[in-house]
Amino acid sequence: MRTLAATMALLLAAVLADAATITVDWAGSGDYLTIQEGLDAADSGDTVLDHPGTYTGHLNRDLDFGGRGITLRSSSGAESTVINCQDAGRAVLFDDGEDSLAVLSGLTLLDGNPSGVGGAGVLVMNGSSPIIERCIFRSCNAGTGPGGGVAVISASALIRACEFRACRAGYGGGVYCESGSVALSDCDLTDTPECYPGRGGGLYATFSSVSILKCLFSNNYGGSRGSDVCLEYSDGAFTDCEFTRPPDATVGYYGSAYLYASSPTFSNCDFQMQYNTWAGVVTGKHSSPTYEWCTFGNCFSWSGAAIANFESTDIKDPVFRNCTFFGRIASGTDLALFVLDDCWPLIENCIISFSGAPEVMLAYGNADPAFVHCVVYDVAGAEDIAGPGTDNLLEDPLICDVYAYDFTLCENSPCLPSGNPWGVLVGARSRGCDSCSSPVEVTTWGAIKAMYR
Repeated sequence: MRTLAATMALLLAAVLADAATITVDWAGSGDYLTIQEGLDAADSGDTVLDHPGTYTGHLNRDLDFGGRGITLRSSSGAESTVINCQDAGRAVLFDDGEDSLAVLSGLTLLDGNPSGVGGAGVLVMNGSSPIIERCIFRSCNAGTGPGGGVAVISASALIRACEFRACRAGYGGGVYCESGSVALSDCDLTDTPECYPGRGGGLYATFSSVSILKCLFSNNYGGSRGSDVCLEYSDGAFTDCEFTRPPDATVGYYGSAYLYASSPTFSNCDFQMQYNTWAGVVTGKHSSPTYEWCTFGNCFSWSGAAIANFESTDIKDPVFRNCTFFGRIASGTDLALFVLDDCWPLIENCIISFSGAPEVMLAYGNADPAFVHCVVYDVAGAEDIAGPGTDNLLEDPLICDVYAYDFTLCENSPCLPSGNPWGVLVGARSRGCDSCSSPVEVTTWGAIKAMYR
């Protein structure tokens, strides 16, 4: 008697054997001239293969898979195969419950501009769950609506190895998710322009779950909340991600990541050269996020907090564990690395060093932060939380090469387990070079300002 697995394998083999490849070529050498004609002729399991070229016109935009598990892909990759929506609609719509057998692969989606709902590049709705991979979203514009590149509403999507370039939206310039889930891996979300109200230049999620792995967020603009990421009533995980901003970038507002009633985890992420108007690199209200094994290097804030601003009217406890903070700068007075209002954060096993901020911390209301097993050095107010009688050291952390953003530790660093009385690793990185004296210099206010000229 055949096992269930053997039976399923035979059924899958039969389906694959019957699967067809339908070719589309605007120049006339394929089965069809337009992409929608190819999709209409396909059944679940079939592949619609687009030959290189630029596809325009009403049968090459607002493409509909019709609920079927079709793979739509290019024969030569996204750089050579372009769907140009010409600001007359979106590229692709998934709204008939398509599952993960519906795949959009290896295409450039250009100048999407839908008349409603959002999702200027791709809109996913009504319980659909497609895979979107190796695509380039360029200059797609949802106006003040949601999702410049992709909008996922009451649905889910797996998005991998995609690039989002200069896509504009009021919510989620790159990706928007509402009442659903989205997983991004190996994606590049870059150069989101200013757009009102500007929440989440790279990613915006509300009442959703997100899983973000090995993604780059760079030079995005969030006009009101989160230049790179804005989560509201959402949770999930960011792992091995990079958040950065070139020195000549537009100033961000409310920092790189803004959280409202959201408690995601950021693991092994790098926040570098963030340049913000107010409220620090990460901001949270009524949220309990966890940041672990993250680096925050040479970030700047004109006002508010240089690193983190958290406030709450209920009990919420953000956690920073094994993070490295280097070179935080805040201009003006009455500012600090951490600005805390009515919350109880834990800052554990962290390096806090070489900052021009006026204070390590400002606490308001009932805020009661706990600094545990931290190495604090050359920061105004360091003596208030480190040194004799505390669980923190007031010593040079001895970092290998911060100017190359190498935050590994010298062999004789007090941040290594062998160098401190607690026997734990302090900071985000382990040993990376031989013994040294003091490989870093104090980061001056003038040096940091020069980076942004």
